[in-house]
Amino acid sequence: TTPVFAADKGVVIRADHDYESIDIKEWRRRSAYYQTHPATYMRNAFGGREVWIDHRNGIVTTYNHLSSIDPEIKPGRRISRGKKIGTAGNSGLAGEAEGKL
Repeated sequence: TTPVFAADKGVVIRADHDYESIDIKEWRRRSAYYQTHPATYMRNAFGGREVWIDHRNGIVTTYNHLSSIDPEIKPGRRISRGKKIGTAGNSGLAGEAEGKL
């Protein structure tokens, strides 16, 4: 597994520890919906298991499609640059919905 590290110090504003994968039928249904309802896309898109970090300088980084999130990464937690936040993966993608690694 490939580790993912914070690009800079900041405050965690989202950490999807409760993410649950969906099957391909549901993935396709959501895909069709979001293509015709773009205003809902960012909140409900196919980012899979995500971590968002607010760097307090007008920049928020998002880390998407993670296979895992380290347990101490939680909303409100301050983290330093280079802190491991999780591992790379394919959560939220069609391949995951089809059961592919």
